[in-house]
Amino acid sequence: MTKREKILILILVITTGFTVYYFSVLGIINLPTIPDEFTAVNTTKQKPLEKESDISVPNEKIITLQQVENVGYSFYLGQIDYPSTAPLGDTTKNNITQIIYKANFPKNLLKSVGIIIVNTLAVSEYEYIKTSEGKISMPSFSPDFITGGGIYSGKFGKMSLIFINKTKLSSLSEILTHELGHHIGAQLTSEEWGKYYELRGIPSTTSRRGTNWGLSPQEDFAEVYRSIFTGSKVRTYYGLLVKSGYFYSEETCGELYDRLMDNYKKAKYPNTDPWNMSWDMLFLTEEEAGITSNVELQNCRREVLSNQEKYSADWSLSFSGPPYYSIVDQATRDFMTQIINRLN
Repeated sequence: MTKREKILILILVITTGFTVYYFSVLGIINLPTIPDEFTAVNTTKQKPLEKESDISVPNEKIITLQQVENVGYSFYLGQIDYPSTAPLGDTTKNNITQIIYKANFPKNLLKSVGIIIVNTLAVSEYEYIKTSEGKISMPSFSPDFITGGGIYSGKFGKMSLIFINKTKLSSLSEILTHELGHHIGAQLTSEEWGKYYELRGIPSTTSRRGTNWGLSPQEDFAEVYRSIFTGSKVRTYYGLLVKSGYFYSEETCGELYDRLMDNYKKAKYPNTDPWNMSWDMLFLTEEEAGITSNVELQNCRREVLSNQEKYSADWSLSFSGPPYYSIVDQATRDFMTQIINRLN
């Protein structure tokens, strides 16, 4: 191609481009638009975005966790309180160590959880917990934290946090053991959760968070763990539900209970005069009669526990809190031991 031909082509390209642009301005022709998903991207190298937890905020307060070494246990501990408050003392550290030991909590998991004692009156807006995973922002504490006393944060990378209400330190063993149970539950595989559902009679379609606290499989796991190692009653509604006391008279489920007991007595003691029963018959328990596992009875009791307002008569007849509590059978205890051994 000659130099003259190149010049003519260049003039033609410039003239054509100007003509198209001119007509598009006048609206005679429409230039195609580029869809949003094809918009050009700046390919120059930019500084990576910082993690939100690492962004500095004016007036922020960083809570540092202290690594406590005590009789072969190593755990992270912190506190949120007024600046003038003394650091957590040896008594608190020894109490926590004792709770961890009694709960048979796997030492391997202590490196991935921090325990923070909180004075809710001293919590400020921009407070962060400094961990190996970066800065973790504080949760929003609700009134439930005042009464319940503990929160398990869930996982932030490989790190989790447990918050304990300072005003509930008198119940530290019950509260902390429950929250440690959550951390163990967070390590379960899908297969292990399936086994746990089966052991506790939880419908397979139930979300692990559940519809409310009492019907949450995650809360049930933490409650079962707490019950095994502290001896306290399970407050969730899975497993076998039994009466809170022998002399508790069931209101809503009473008719069904009496019918099941009568059927057992008639089969066990035929031709017995109901006005001349033996002491064994008079003080027969539901466990002895084998009616506790009756599906209809269990569903009725679970319904009563799930709606205190609707079944207030049942709750008012109980002298020790809820009218029923869940028992932990040996198979569930063995399962928990297997999980702990795996994690150790």
